[in-house]
Amino acid sequence: NQGYITERMIHGGEYEYNELQAWNYKNFVKTFGKSWSTTVTNMYELAAAWMTAKTNPNLTIFIEIKLNRNDASKGLRYLTKKVKSSPQLEAEADIT
Repeated sequence: NQGYITERMIHGGEYEYNELQAWNYKNFVKTFGKSWSTTVTNMYELAAAWMTAKTNPNLTIFIEIKLNRNDASKGLRYLTKKVKSSPQLEAEADIT
């Protein structure tokens, strides 16, 4: 998510520590020898990549899944809402 979405959701705003250096993760798998890697951005690409992975059991496979910057699970959204609605929890989570 180009950084730490959990921190962004709890604390709000854009803090420098949430930003991560962009890596070319799919090239890292080459260090393991025979490999195949790809980057996917939607379910169709993921399905195709998964089929490739399943049909190549002798390769080290790496599938990088690019998510929307603000993609978060329902559980994280619920937790964030609870933290923000509780003055005590919000004070404990506050970074300032």
